[in-house]
Amino acid sequence: MINAITFYLLSFLLIGSSLMVVFNKNLFHAAFWLILFFLFFSGILFTLSAPFLALAEIIIYSGAIGVMIIFAVMLTGKYTEFDINGHTFIGILIASVFVVELFLIIHNQTESFSNFSTAFVGGSNARAIGIELFSKYLLPFEIVAILLLVALFGSVVLAKRDQK
Repeated sequence: MINAITFYLLSFLLIGSSLMVVFNKNLFHAAFWLILFFLFFSGILFTLSAPFLALAEIIIYSGAIGVMIIFAVMLTGKYTEFDINGHTFIGILIASVFVVELFLIIHNQTESFSNFSTAFVGGSNARAIGIELFSKYLLPFEIVAILLLVALFGSVVLAKRDQK
């Protein structure tokens, strides 16, 4: 019962922080709301008995990605308020299509998403994720690593070009 209450409370906070990310006109504040979103999502993962994914969410997304986004916002100097430029209707239309698709997927797959803890009966979810990541998904894992390295080099080049 406590687990369900915690899940629903974190879900409510997750939806609230995601709405604050979308509707906040200050990019700097939106980045902080995004970090809160990542933290609430990791709390949901804890309630779903997936501690490895929750800790990875905290370390990778709340820590590294959140700091990178704040750094990028501060580096570009675009953390003042901005206008939406009249594209609100198109954005709401696209978002509503994604929400309908999400509900259709969840409705059709409800029995397979029942509990994370039953998926890892033979061991921890960290072990299962590691085995899958370094056997079946090794090539995509390496491609993502190279892509992130190229993005890092590109950001350094762009930052150095602006200093000249």
